Amino acid sequence: SLVRGWTWHQDQKNSVLSHLIRVSVPAENDTPALFAELADGINPKRLVEVAVYAPQWARYVEHAVAMPGLEEAVHWIHAHTKDNRWRVDGDIREMWTAEVAERTPLTAEDLVEGAVDVAWFNRVIREVAADDWQMLLKQAKFASGGGGHKRAEVFARALAGDLTTDELAKRITDKRHQDTVRALGLVPLPEDAAARDDEVLARYQVMQEFLRGSKKFGSQRQASEKRAAEIGLQNLARTAGYPDPQRLEWAMEIHEVADLAEGPVRLELDEYEIELAVDELGKAELTTRKAGKQLKSVPARHRKDPQVVELRDRATRLRRQVSRMRQSLEASSIRGDEFTPEELGQLQRHPVLRPMLANLVFTDGAAMGYPADGGLVRWDGSQVAMPDRLRVAHAT
Repeated sequence: SLVRGWTWHQDQKNSVLSHLIRVSVPAENDTPALFAELADGINPKRLVEVAVYAPQWARYVEHAVAMPGLEEAVHWIHAHTKDNRWRVDGDIREMWTAEVAERTPLTAEDLVEGAVDVAWFNRVIREVAADDWQMLLKQAKFASGGGGHKRAEVFARALAGDLTTDELAKRITDKRHQDTVRALGLVPLPEDAAARDDEVLARYQVMQEFLRGSKKFGSQRQASEKRAAEIGLQNLARTAGYPDPQRLEWAMEIHEVADLAEGPVRLELDEYEIELAVDELGKAELTTRKAGKQLKSVPARHRKDPQVVELRDRATRLRRQVSRMRQSLEASSIRGDEFTPEELGQLQRHPVLRPMLANLVFTDGAAMGYPADGGLVRWDGSQVAMPDRLRVAHAT
């Protein structure tokens, strides 16, 4: 058997064999046809193990076992395996890294942290037969020295739709499993536009709740869970077609308060009227009235009513949005993110964002002012046309 751990025994046959397989590379005159001829009679399953164990031989094994797409699949599995501690020479490791770099724009650091190249996965799935892919996943253990291959398996199952959002969300809530947070954004989305938006929002909220729950842990775990959530949002943004997680976040925040943008949400229970509204400063307020008179709180007998609980939860989420959106705009200002007038107009529809944006100065490098009525209002009250691209002005 091939040695998967990090301990080698020079006097044991399996260690010697494993080492020789890892450090051997094809010579210039070694063709796939010659490899297939010399490998004739070896169990195909064994050859696939070798391909996963030593990817430099994957192209040759693909030809020998007649499995189209095997080489691409092997490199995808290696790229998405949480393990960079192989017992392998540096030049061999560099060769593997170079092969991966030719196939994905994601950096080696991003991949180790759990970013997923969805387009690459789709190319692999189109080329590799379903049964062959399942067999390759079973051999994924040879891509790691421990349990790191489980990450690639989870990602692959999520991308293939074999895992549901509910399954993943439950595991995140119950186990706080970080790779599941990364995988949540990878499950295919519904075709229907409305259902698609609702699904993306639901996953976004799960990740935000996971991030909020990390505050009860120590600083090291907080940092690792924060990074898992960041990568999860990046994966979700790619799946949903957003250019970056920032745009995803703003779109989801707007989607969540779409009804409030049109005015307060009201609920009538007996003689009571309960209202959720956002004031002109972007602050969420939950008020209760009886016969037109405002009460201090919701009556005790209605507090557990599901509709009241939902309104109270929404008010809490809106208050958290204020902090998130402020931090988001600060980060956007620091990065120098650019907006089109259409994007800015969409953001101004958000009742929490609108007051913040009204107090920010925007610029295209020449014109500068507050956004208002399709233009920029300058310091002296005059107005200039809205530029094609603009960013939050940042003091330097």
